[in-house]
Amino acid sequence: MIDLLSPVFAAVGLAAATLPFVLHMLRRMPAARMRFSAVRFLGPSPPQVTRRSRIEHWPLMLLRILALALIALAFARPFQRVATIALAATGMRERVALLVDGSASMRRDGIRDAVVREIRAAVGAPADNDVLSIAQFSRSVTTVLSAEEWQRHDPATRSALIEEFVDTYQPDWLDTRTGAALLSVAEDVAAELPGGGEAGLRRIVLITDFQRGSRLDELRAATWPAGVAVELRIVQARVSGNAGLSLAEPGPDGQVRVHLTSAADTEVTEFQLQPRDAAGDAVGPTIPVSVTAGQGRTIEIPLTVPAPGVRAAPATPPVPAGNGGHAAVAGLELQNDPHEFDNRLSFPPVEGRVLRIAWVGADDPNDPTDMRYYLQRAVDGSDAEQIELVDTISSAGTRPVDDGVRLVIATDVVPQDLVPSIRHCLDHQGVLLVALRSAEMATSISELLPHPLQVSETVISDYAMLGQIDFASPLFASFAEIRFSDFSSIRFWHTRLITVNAAGGSDASNGYSRIASFDSGAPAILEATTPQGGRIFLLASGWHPHDSQLALSTRFAPLIISLVRLSHPPAIRQPLRTVGDEIPVSTLLGSLPWRAVLPDGSEVVSDVADPVRSESTRNSLRLTMPGRYTITGPLTAGSGEAPEPLTIIAWLAASESRTEPLPIGQLQALGVSAELVSGSGESRTESGEAMTSADLHASELESRQKLWRVFLLAGLACLMLESLFAAGIERHRKRKGRT
Repeated sequence: MIDLLSPVFAAVGLAAATLPFVLHMLRRMPAARMRFSAVRFLGPSPPQVTRRSRIEHWPLMLLRILALALIALAFARPFQRVATIALAATGMRERVALLVDGSASMRRDGIRDAVVREIRAAVGAPADNDVLSIAQFSRSVTTVLSAEEWQRHDPATRSALIEEFVDTYQPDWLDTRTGAALLSVAEDVAAELPGGGEAGLRRIVLITDFQRGSRLDELRAATWPAGVAVELRIVQARVSGNAGLSLAEPGPDGQVRVHLTSAADTEVTEFQLQPRDAAGDAVGPTIPVSVTAGQGRTIEIPLTVPAPGVRAAPATPPVPAGNGGHAAVAGLELQNDPHEFDNRLSFPPVEGRVLRIAWVGADDPNDPTDMRYYLQRAVDGSDAEQIELVDTISSAGTRPVDDGVRLVIATDVVPQDLVPSIRHCLDHQGVLLVALRSAEMATSISELLPHPLQVSETVISDYAMLGQIDFASPLFASFAEIRFSDFSSIRFWHTRLITVNAAGGSDASNGYSRIASFDSGAPAILEATTPQGGRIFLLASGWHPHDSQLALSTRFAPLIISLVRLSHPPAIRQPLRTVGDEIPVSTLLGSLPWRAVLPDGSEVVSDVADPVRSESTRNSLRLTMPGRYTITGPLTAGSGEAPEPLTIIAWLAASESRTEPLPIGQLQALGVSAELVSGSGESRTESGEAMTSADLHASELESRQKLWRVFLLAGLACLMLESLFAAGIERHRKRKGRT
């Protein structure tokens, strides 16, 4: 018994097959020709068409009709329905593997109800001899109900197994790896031999949101098992679109940065970031952020914000606040987004510390004619860090730079007994700032420079201004925005001319890079890097009123704070982690047992006496949810001093925030035999035509039998015979005409 998946093609083809019969009957050309000896004086006469009831060359007509009919049947995708009847008669089972997505993106509002509907629609009422298994996947595959367990249960109680999974289904916080999950389940299904060793129908029902962050890379390098089909059932949230937060790599100055990702189907483009403290309470004003749908943006976040009642500073480059009158920021919350699963983010802990800066110069902080006066007020006015200036030159003599100092500022000739300690600071990735108030200062630090310099006084008739500035430098990165990048109001009365190489050659070729230049083209700020990673900044002028207006401008304090951040990046205790990572706690704490407080307030306690868990499992903690983990230990008395609590931050993978669905044909493009099935039980092929779920068996039979190839080859063979037959008739006519 032959059935058709697309009978429309058959109907159209059979209608077209009648055309040769009609043409053979309606238009008949005269078959005989009569020659005349003289036709010069006769006018041309077109051949007369006559109607004849007798069909001439009927085999030619039949070949044409048969060719059209066979090609039409090939496009109608024929298959033998008897195969389905034989399948039921022999008791062969259908193998169905239910694969349900349980990743973090499935936590969106309305997804769970859609998953329940799809499970019940996909399973329906399975036959007694069918075999069903259920698995849930995110980063890995978890078997919820195996095929063996399904077969052990009585057919009357199997529906209860499905309902039990429906009631307990809950997505986790891990990322999606759809390709690996499909391959794992497909290999298991293909390895089974239902029906006593005979091949039966095998299909995987994939229920997922099929979001952009689903990883399908494993399918590119693998071969899909033959005979295993996939029903793709895509579930959708009640509200489309999504935006999410994730931690980005710290900036060049060590500042915490956040990446905001917006899905391509998001209608909202204006968002608000609400800072929150360690207790989760809102602190400070919200931060407006604009992100186009399908794009992402990285934002630098201050670690402290003004507390309620504290007046905000005027429009100057953003300098994070921190102590007096300010509240610490421990996390963020994204507002104006309909889905909350990826809207909260905790910040890594930053060690509180006092930043010590070595000062080489005059030690009177109350002299308004000296640079120390203005520097002291810049660091005292910073609420971002606790900064302490340490004098190295006093009436009692010189004091070497301490080991913990990472920033040295010199505004006077450097004594030679300080050079070794400054070099030690540079060897440990420290920073040296030299404000050249005289030519002799360059000579005093020549041992620290990569190349000797020549410094001389510059004669300025009126004043100089800053011309070109490299805003890509960490020193000027906070001024990169257009509203902060104007330095034309700062005038310089006295400057020094820095010559890197009197014989010629560029600054870069001699180990220097020019950060800023005066309007005359002379270098204003040069930077040199030591082999050990230290940085040396040379200013061609001082910032005190005798030399310039720099200290009196609103740019001076942010410039000093940028220098402090560059030399003292925030010290994060532990690296950032994604949900699903496993932390070797015993290695980090150096002792057992330990207790971990999870982000939801629950606790996990290591058990060294548990014989079931391996030693590596007992010594590690798996991060199962985003947020802040606090680990302490040991718990036993008399084990010595407890180590300092360890804080670890885990956050969602940024790929889970890209919730727009992938193209429908993505699986087919990767070699997977997949059909999209809607929630109403209808599937859609690549051409978009609808199929009921009952027709999926017929589709599988047709794809296995491939009878269309036979009909197509037969139709082409008929066309070849028709061409040969028509050529023979034409040759016969020509010979008859010549005779």
